[in-house]
Amino acid sequence: MSTKTTFKRIALVAVATLGFGMLSVVPSSAVEANTVLVKAQAITLAAAVTNTNVVGLSVAVNVGTGLNATVTPAANDTIRFSSYLSTYPAGGFRLTSAALGTCGQATAGGAAGCAAASYPVAFAAAAEVVAVNSLILKATAIPTTAPAVTATSTVGSGSFTFTPTVAGAYTMTVWQDSDIDGVVDVTEAVQTISITVVAGTTLAPSLSIVRSGQSGLAITAQNATSDAAYTPALAAVPLAAVKTAGTALGQVQVILLNADLTAGGNKHLVSAVVTGSGLAVIDNSGTENKTNGVRAASYTLTGTDNIAVVHLITDGTSGSGTVTISVTDSVTLASTVIGTKSFTSYGAVTKIVATPVLSVGTAGGATTGTSAATPTAAAFTVKATDLLGNGVGNLAFTALSSDATVVSSAITLTADNGTLGSGVGQYNAVFSTPASAVSGGKATLTVRIANPAAPLTFLTSDLLITVGGSVATEVITTDKASYAPGEAMIVTITAKDASGNPVADNTVSLTAISSNKSVIGLPTTASVYVAGAKVYKTGAYAPALGGDFVLTATSTNAANSTITASATVTDASNDATTAAAEEATAAANDATDAALSAAEAAEAATAIAQEAVDAVAELSASVTKLISALRAQITTLTNLVVKIQKKVKA
Repeated sequence: MSTKTTFKRIALVAVATLGFGMLSVVPSSAVEANTVLVKAQAITLAAAVTNTNVVGLSVAVNVGTGLNATVTPAANDTIRFSSYLSTYPAGGFRLTSAALGTCGQATAGGAAGCAAASYPVAFAAAAEVVAVNSLILKATAIPTTAPAVTATSTVGSGSFTFTPTVAGAYTMTVWQDSDIDGVVDVTEAVQTISITVVAGTTLAPSLSIVRSGQSGLAITAQNATSDAAYTPALAAVPLAAVKTAGTALGQVQVILLNADLTAGGNKHLVSAVVTGSGLAVIDNSGTENKTNGVRAASYTLTGTDNIAVVHLITDGTSGSGTVTISVTDSVTLASTVIGTKSFTSYGAVTKIVATPVLSVGTAGGATTGTSAATPTAAAFTVKATDLLGNGVGNLAFTALSSDATVVSSAITLTADNGTLGSGVGQYNAVFSTPASAVSGGKATLTVRIANPAAPLTFLTSDLLITVGGSVATEVITTDKASYAPGEAMIVTITAKDASGNPVADNTVSLTAISSNKSVIGLPTTASVYVAGAKVYKTGAYAPALGGDFVLTATSTNAANSTITASATVTDASNDATTAAAEEATAAANDATDAALSAAEAAEAATAIAQEAVDAVAELSASVTKLISALRAQITTLTNLVVKIQKKVKA
């Protein structure tokens, strides 16, 4: 059998069995111009640099060729290439598809690559793709002079692609199908390239990252496995916006990861479903997107992209909304929920409520709520809501004092929109006292904002502010006078100024409290007073030994006086002795009760036995009488019979 016949049989079997259409003919326009007669000098193949060689992702092979230098093609002459997978793993075969190259062939006499202007345009106009696995090029666009044109890892005259479905070794065969018979002839230029495809890593939805940020927040380049811009702290900030339709609420970044924590770029589908108020748009960019929002959006990542962005926008209604984000694995087609995010669309403010956090200002003037030792960055909070009770963001408040000599009308907002984790519409603020403020002073601070529903009126909420001075006296108290060994204690330090009023909020408390017996959890560092007291509700436990114990501390007043508090622990050993005696007494009582019960049972048994004896005796007497009577009757009967016998004989 000839080599030519062998090639033809192999190709025909492939065509007949696999049906990938290699016997397509050239369009009529090309046939009329000239049947493919131009011969290729050589064929060179190179895998594209974009290949990942992973199951499920397209694999491209760039094709380069040149003409025999002795050939001068006519204007309409063409050259045709075909391809097929000549080897592949079981179950891994797929049709090859042809595509034009963007550049890669040099003009006659030029260097390899794209000529500045003329070649790409001429090439694109002079070539076309036919069938799915055949590439037809205009012969006049192929150089005939050295150096021979070759495919590179990035470009070529054209390319053939396939999408592997299983891992293994693949071989692509590319040849010049000069006679358009779909068969590799011995006179036709042919080349092969081997490509190994791996299974790739498995998408791990549970490891993928879902974090929110403000609208328009740029993303890290694709194929990243993390993004420093989308921090957990930023993701904790609530998303909210005025309800006007088409307003950006924020966005959610989705970073898909594989089981080995590599970028999960395998053309997976990301979906977002919104419930409640709001709409969503999905793409692969951090650029703000407010167009064509829908309740259920989806986006298939392209190439090796692994980052999608869900853009959230308002729909014109106020209220809360939730977006549920899922990913559908492109290989298994399994869909998994990977995260949710809540957000709020709000209307105009209709109500504000101010709540004190600190309420004792400083005598002589100071700002309350900004001390470095302050446990919270607010002297008071303001909650703003719309008609439906939704928190309203992006507001500014003013205040009015009932007595400017006690507290100033000026307030300062320290945070809004829930940046401290308290929710949209929650505002933190501080107030100040003037130099004229004296201990014991009182005033009402009215927080207000213009009422959108009634011009020239205000929505208001009142706070009662008092004034206190520095520490003059401090007292330590415990919540109980007596404790069980190791029982939890509540220790309170109360501080008053020289006028007997609670000291100013944020005044530093005494440093430490000690004890003459081991007390676990007593404070060892200073804190601050709020409303004239510092309460240690947890962490302190009474001594294990019984008896009195004394708490001692040094006051923060000018005299640095010593202050104490006493309490008692019930003696554990006495408790044990008493308990043992009580147990012994209880046991003796139980024994006595048992003995009495036994005696009663014995008496009852004796009485029953006597009754039985009496019954037997009575029965015996009755039987004796009956027997005696029966004997008498028998005797009488016998005598009667004798008399009768005598009379009969006579």
